[in-house]
Amino acid sequence: MLFLKRFLGSFHHRCNRITDPGMKTLGRAIKMLVSIQNISFDFQLCKEIKNKGIYELGKALKNRHTLQSITFDLSGCNKIDDGGIRNLDQGLKTLTSLRKINLDFQLCPRIGDTGLLHLGQTLKKLIALQDINFNFGQCREINDSGLNHLSQAFKTMNSLRSMTLNFYDCKDITDFGLENLGQNLRRLSSLQNIDFDFTNCDEISNEGLENLSKSLKDLSSLRSMSFNFYACKEINDTGINELCQNLKVLGSLKNLELYFKRCNKISNTGMNHIGQVLKHLDELQSLSLDFTDCERISDTGIENLSRGFSLISSLQSLNLYFERCNKITDLGMNILGEAMKNMRDLQSIELIFMKCYQITQTGQDDFREALTTLPCLKNIFIIFPSEK
Repeated sequence: MLFLKRFLGSFHHRCNRITDPGMKTLGRAIKMLVSIQNISFDFQLCKEIKNKGIYELGKALKNRHTLQSITFDLSGCNKIDDGGIRNLDQGLKTLTSLRKINLDFQLCPRIGDTGLLHLGQTLKKLIALQDINFNFGQCREINDSGLNHLSQAFKTMNSLRSMTLNFYDCKDITDFGLENLGQNLRRLSSLQNIDFDFTNCDEISNEGLENLSKSLKDLSSLRSMSFNFYACKEINDTGINELCQNLKVLGSLKNLELYFKRCNKISNTGMNHIGQVLKHLDELQSLSLDFTDCERISDTGIENLSRGFSLISSLQSLNLYFERCNKITDLGMNILGEAMKNMRDLQSIELIFMKCYQITQTGQDDFREALTTLPCLKNIFIIFPSEK
């Protein structure tokens, strides 16, 4: 039995053994909360929850006009399918004051394009939304059609400030899906944060990255951007160039994160493109670059990148990941160390050069010595290669 204060402002519930009857009980409890503004449900790995349970939850949310923020973690609830999203939407679509929504359906393999169609139709009615966070990681029934259904709703969401989309391991998403996403982002001139994860979507190539990147020219308010294309192995230096050409206009960007781990066709030329674009991002405060397993990158690539570092004196946080980039040597570390001496505001660094066996103890020591010249540096985390 749930005992809840009738005028509770926020409600968080977590249980990994709840079933559909329990969801009905929870729904009745929610209806008692007259002035509720924030609700968070954590049902991670509740594998006995089915569409019927989600129906009870959706019904309880109907016309809760005071609600401003909702979080549903249903990751691993693998009996929920597209009908479950439809059932949830019956309540969501009535929440006209909702400003933030966070839905996690990772590892719900029965969810597909129809579920995203339902969700997209609901989003069009939530005109006050400012922040959306959707995780459909490993929902492998989702393809370009589903992504298009969802992104069609973005065209009318003029209040949106932050967008996080995770389609990790949705292997049927291709360049065409990213083209539609990019086109539907262009009207969101107030968008300040984007975080897109297409890890292991190995049908995505340079064309998809280019099509998505073109939307950046219209997102003049953007302050934070994260792209994750881990293991999208068809992306090479050409794709990096297209991305960087469109990044140039984002002069007000404060945070940039680019993850291209295991995109092993990226080489020193790609590093040159990134180094070149950094000089246009003179307000950048935080930078994360992941090129783990990009074995074509050598000292020349580090030099190309370092030219850009010497021009962004505003940087406060730097994360670089070059694990198993075996062509990087002491020379590359020396060049990087010299470039970092210009980063007088740098406060935190995380550098991973694990298994770069041509970096010797001398190179490591010289690099650490260069860091002692940075007056604001407080947090240092570095992994160099162990001896063979």
